[in-house]
This record gives sequence, structure tokens and C-alpha cells, in this order.
Amino acid sequence: MGLTKRMMVNVAAVIPHDVAISERARSGRVEQIIEGLKRIEEMLSAKGAVPREYLNIEEAADFIGVSRQTLDRWRMEATGPAVHRVGRRVLYSLADLRAFMETHRQEPLQ
Repeated sequence: MGLTKRMMVNVAAVIPHDVAISERARSGRVEQIIEGLKRIEEMLSAKGAVPREYLNIEEAADFIGVSRQTLDRWRMEATGPAVHRVGRRVLYSLADLRAFMETHRQEPLQ
């Protein structure tokens, strides 16, 4: 399960375009997020590891490239990805995180 071009474009949507940073800095942040996604995928696909469909808050925040606080705020405001509660645990499914990123996808300006 590798990173697709579509997924890489989705990562770019995480960084708001109204934030006053240079394109070079924005590109660097996107590269950091992509590297984080690759590390998570490597951990999930490690030999002998059981594939996980659900991530905890920290893992989900890393997966989509935001802070835990942002993910917590989105959950409280009901504006973020769908959440699963199991007892006191808060879990995010990979499918829900990918769907959330897809809904926030922006095409680059031509």
C-alpha cells in the first residue's frame, strides 16, 4: 500500500493557502508530511505486524499532518474526520481519515 499521487495532493490541502508562508516553505512542509505518511505506512506494513484499521489520536494526527490539539478541536466542533469511541478510547479509521482528506482536496491553481 504505497502513497498515491492523489494522496500526496491531498496532503497539500492540509496547509491553508491563506497562511503567509513562501511556496518553498509550503513545499517543505508537504514533504515532511509525506515522509511522516511513509513512516506510518512502513510501520503498519512491517513484517509480522498485524494490519491496523484504526489509529489513536496521535497516530491519526500524524497521518493527516495536523497536531493533536487541532484534531481534538475538530472533534469537539464536529468538523473533523469521523470518530469511533470504544469505551474511553477515541479511534479513527484509516478509511475515514482518507475520506476526510479527499473532501478537503484542492487542485493547484494553473
